[in-house]
Amino acid sequence: MSAVPSPTFGTLLKQLRKRAGMTQRDLAAALGYSDSLISALEKAQRKLDVETVRIHVIPALGLQNDHAMAARLLECAAVARGERPPAPLPMAKFPSAGSAPTHSASVRRVSALPVELIGRTTLVNQLSNRLLGHGGRLLTLVGPPGVGKTTLALAVATQMQHHYTDGALFLPLATVNDAPMMAATLMATIAPSDASNKPPERRLIELLRHQHLLLLLDNLEQIEGAPSLIATLLAECPGVTILATSRERLHLRAEQRCQVPPLELRAAVELFIQRAQAVDGDFQISDETHATIAAICIRLDCLPLALELCAAQIELFAPAHLLNQLQRRSLDLLTDGAHDLPPQHRTLRHAIERSYALLLPEERTLFRYLGVFVGEFDFEAADMVANWRQQAHTQSLQSSLHALINKSLVRTETQTSDLSPTGLRRFRLLETIREFAREQLVACGEDEVVCERHALYFHQRVEQSKQALIGSEATQWLNQLDRDHDNLRAALHWLIEHDSRVAQAMVGALGDFWYRRGHFEEGRRWAKAVLAANHTHSRERAAALFTGSRLAFTVDDHTEAFAMIQESLAIYRQLSDQEGIATVLHDAGWIAYQMGQYTEAHRIFDENVIACRRLGDPQKLAHALNSAAMSYVLDGVAEQYALARSYFEENLQIAQSLDWQEGVAYGWQGLATLEQKLGNYRQTITHFEAALTIFRVLGFRRNEALCLYNISQAARLDQQWQKAEATAQAALHLYQQLQVPWGIMVALLELGMIARGQGNLVQAEVSHYQSLKLAHEQKDQKTLAVNLASLSRVRLEQDQPHEAAQILAVAQQIFDSLPAFMPPGDRETFAQLRIELGSHLGEQQFAMAWQQGEQIGIEEIVRSILETGKSA
Repeated sequence: MSAVPSPTFGTLLKQLRKRAGMTQRDLAAALGYSDSLISALEKAQRKLDVETVRIHVIPALGLQNDHAMAARLLECAAVARGERPPAPLPMAKFPSAGSAPTHSASVRRVSALPVELIGRTTLVNQLSNRLLGHGGRLLTLVGPPGVGKTTLALAVATQMQHHYTDGALFLPLATVNDAPMMAATLMATIAPSDASNKPPERRLIELLRHQHLLLLLDNLEQIEGAPSLIATLLAECPGVTILATSRERLHLRAEQRCQVPPLELRAAVELFIQRAQAVDGDFQISDETHATIAAICIRLDCLPLALELCAAQIELFAPAHLLNQLQRRSLDLLTDGAHDLPPQHRTLRHAIERSYALLLPEERTLFRYLGVFVGEFDFEAADMVANWRQQAHTQSLQSSLHALINKSLVRTETQTSDLSPTGLRRFRLLETIREFAREQLVACGEDEVVCERHALYFHQRVEQSKQALIGSEATQWLNQLDRDHDNLRAALHWLIEHDSRVAQAMVGALGDFWYRRGHFEEGRRWAKAVLAANHTHSRERAAALFTGSRLAFTVDDHTEAFAMIQESLAIYRQLSDQEGIATVLHDAGWIAYQMGQYTEAHRIFDENVIACRRLGDPQKLAHALNSAAMSYVLDGVAEQYALARSYFEENLQIAQSLDWQEGVAYGWQGLATLEQKLGNYRQTITHFEAALTIFRVLGFRRNEALCLYNISQAARLDQQWQKAEATAQAALHLYQQLQVPWGIMVALLELGMIARGQGNLVQAEVSHYQSLKLAHEQKDQKTLAVNLASLSRVRLEQDQPHEAAQILAVAQQIFDSLPAFMPPGDRETFAQLRIELGSHLGEQQFAMAWQQGEQIGIEEIVRSILETGKSA
């Protein structure tokens, strides 16, 4: 076995701690260590000996039954100390959930659950083992309303009660408010006929001091003084173990905590179906219904109580109607729970109201304000939207937010990637809890002012990101915008209704993000919405038009792209905005190029280079140089290749001096395209792969797909068939994900040519038919012609030379009307094909077939081929 690096023990310890739902403090309490020692162990700053890990750490983590993981932890502990990994050792004879002593029938017992517990088997076993392996004898299950703390605790108690001589006792405490009442309630349950005049707490300790008992104390969050009473019980009654449920931890040294998570999606769907079928025995599941139920579960955050209450409505509503209702007002639907549940579990609203009522006034205020956030947010966003420092509060924002986290109303996102570019931790409210918070916000008349602060803050964040996206932190900011996307949508919704000009500015600023992350259609919808809301000529409108044009162009809607870019350019010219003009000219050139207006495109690109040099913006100049050069190369204007190379190299030099990775990638992409035109295919692949690496890091998915397509083409021309096919398939998959018709079309074309080159004529035909259909629909003459030429070769291979000559004649008609856009290898292949056909048919027959093809024409040939493909 290869040596394991010393940090591995700390990393694995941290993973297992989190898997067990424990904080560093929980594990420290379980082991009798300090929090700082646990932190040092996880950072590989301190080490434990193998015996300590085996005897103490493994039981504390509940790994008694997970022998493989326990052995892995022991191995890592040994290697971290530079010792030989131990041979497989028998596990220390800890009591585990699977081995139970026998007791008399007179001991107390917790009743079995009335229904099957779904999706919690692993967690029940982990918690059972943690109870046995922990010296503090207190395990608190914490979590938001409806997550299933009580049910989980009952399942653990049912499994564990046989390990306690005096059994287990379940005490629901939802109606208890203070420690004396709690002690009295415990006394009334444990010894209902006790007539002692002693204070309930003292008498309770006397009764429990010599008992070996598991106490399940349910719903402690509202009981003032509960932690003190529990600490006394644990100190005075050494045989008592307490399993508690609460919406916040008890903050006792002996306490270990488990943050109860929502169900995993698969278990949530299973729970919903089971409960729905219990209500309606005829309820059937189809693929469509299953997908709808999954959407319902996601909308309800996979909370067991919410799922059970929703499934109970299946007699009245079909799943699709339920989902529709949930998307509007879910809390109104989640009522009428089973009558054998406690009152606080019969409606989700009641469960959340109960938590809300227990908050301090300032905590309630912050909770309402946080209801405006959709999805995740960070501390800076909470600070700005709550406007906390501008109001008279006795409690800091940090303290109030921490209280909401402790009370399970706000969740802390724990992944490393959950940090914003500023290093801030991310938070969120479960959707059902957020809905309640938003209701309270409206009820208190605070909705408008908080929504305005929310919208303006996220507009400010987007404007800030616009500059950051051109620097070294671009990827971090793109990730940040991805995480903020739901809040950006909410901000745009509000701004369209209340400040359409700011909404247009925000859409203008979001264009790069939508483009780079592939949100093309969504961005187009927002652009149209903000443009329809305000027709006044302004920089904001011009910016929104530019975003709309760019996204329309990306999905090959050239007509809409052209109309928008022309209006945007006209506004910028009217305002004498030289920076805006330079920005828009760049995209206007590409739109003209794709619409077949090649001369006009070259004129626009040349104007753009001049405008950018005059503006003195090196980044815009690099863009302009790259695009002007690319247009010459793509058109095969050989006399401009030297100028194109100098432009590409100047672009690359500028981008590298600015540490602008996007520009560097475009420079390599441009040089790769030039090498391809010159027939240097291996150099082409090298340059495109350099660009691909950068685009992947930046998350530019469309550019990634384009590089893959071009690598495939160069690999095919170099007869690297395996590489060609793999990259073409990858490009097709990515273009399909992004829903880019042009990309799908050219990737299919490439797959057809690869299949033909390898002699797989059937697959070649299928791919060419699909690509040809798209090219015909999109009126893409270049792709149409190449498909026809390649199909001509297929027909010759199928011994149909006459039809092959007709098809090639039509392809040649199109080639003659276009610039020399093909790589030399393809030009030579199709020129050689014409010679072969002439040789095969003879000069006279070939001339006749060629003439017939020209007479039949493009439309008829294409229609005939597509009909053949349809019947095949």
